[in-house]
Amino acid sequence: MIFRDPPFPPSHDADGQAREVRSQEEWGWVREFQAGDARAFEKIYRRHAKPLSGFVRRQSGLAPDEAEDAVQEIMMRVYRNLAGFRFESRLSTYLYTAALRYLRDLRVRRKLDFSEVPVEELPAPSAGSEPERRELQRCVRTLLAELSPGERSVWLLHETEERSWDEIAAITGGSVRNAQLLKEKANRFLRERLIGLGFGGELGEAGP
Repeated sequence: MIFRDPPFPPSHDADGQAREVRSQEEWGWVREFQAGDARAFEKIYRRHAKPLSGFVRRQSGLAPDEAEDAVQEIMMRVYRNLAGFRFESRLSTYLYTAALRYLRDLRVRRKLDFSEVPVEELPAPSAGSEPERRELQRCVRTLLAELSPGERSVWLLHETEERSWDEIAAITGGSVRNAQLLKEKANRFLRERLIGLGFGGELGEAGP
């Protein structure tokens, strides 16, 4: 199946426990940084710079070098504001929120070309031949460019970043229900357009 409808099923217990351990470790780094240890930020940067770069590329279509420059700027903003982190969310949620705000600001200053997103970074169906799957990915990329920025952000956070609905709501600044409605609207649009383009069985059944 190439995409899933809300509600997003809860993570496996082991996955949830691993994420919680990871989150607690990162909170420890933030506390060290807030206590004056600038080296703690290096740990945060090493863990999150690469995933953030992929997120920025998928959200914006920036070239790899531009995405790396964007991550540098995003992490500088985080560095300047991390003293105010209040431990009310995972650090990754805080970072992705900062990234999305940066991209919103960037979108005001320049036109972002989502068509430049590499197709291999988008979800792929499990059925069909390799050329068929790649063609479907190309069509999905074209259609994602027609979504509103809000719909596209939620869709990518859910499909490619596999974020929980609570995290998506926090990152996008809305409610869980609003995020789910945006995802449902995006999925409906994508399915209707893809079926019109001749894709059918490759999409899978609706549902989680």
